[in-house]
Amino acid sequence: MEEDLGKRSRRVVLKLLGIMYDIRSRWEKKLGSAIDRYASRSIEEITFSEFKDVILGYFADFHSDLSRSVVKYVQTLVEKYTSTIESLEKRVAASDTYNDVIVNLRNEVKALHGKIARLQEFLKKELLRTVKYKILAVLEEAGKLSVKELAAKLNVSERQIRKYLKELEKQEFIEIKRDIRPYVVVLLKTPWNI
Repeated sequence: MEEDLGKRSRRVVLKLLGIMYDIRSRWEKKLGSAIDRYASRSIEEITFSEFKDVILGYFADFHSDLSRSVVKYVQTLVEKYTSTIESLEKRVAASDTYNDVIVNLRNEVKALHGKIARLQEFLKKELLRTVKYKILAVLEEAGKLSVKELAAKLNVSERQIRKYLKELEKQEFIEIKRDIRPYVVVLLKTPWNI
């Protein structure tokens, strides 16, 4: 069983590395074309802040794309482990006479619960590297906040907060109460506590 877990862990790591490599390749091409576009203009035509905004925008989009792919894969693993746990729990409930089997199954269930907890912790840690998901962590602590309060707590512009709020609302992680002025953002769920 331990050997199987090692093989599965290696497969998970290889899958994540494959996702990251594919995304990195796509974004290297996009960033290269942006740099080429700016390289063709004369230096007087380009302001530093304009160039900085474009480059930072590309990096933010790259990280968001990467986070989305990793989140999707980890959520798939969590669902798979959850399904396995449910199956094992049914087997435990059905076998009254096989004490050794019951003990082994309970140990497997505990191990899978531990894996889910570690995966959720990993997911939270990785997601909190981006402003988009830091919004959820701040809301998790505060309950509800306005756009202005979120921007102040995260030290980013309200424009950037609004951009991420649209995405988070679309993913049904938050709800924006538009009947209150200023708008209030309420946390519905987080991807690390599914």
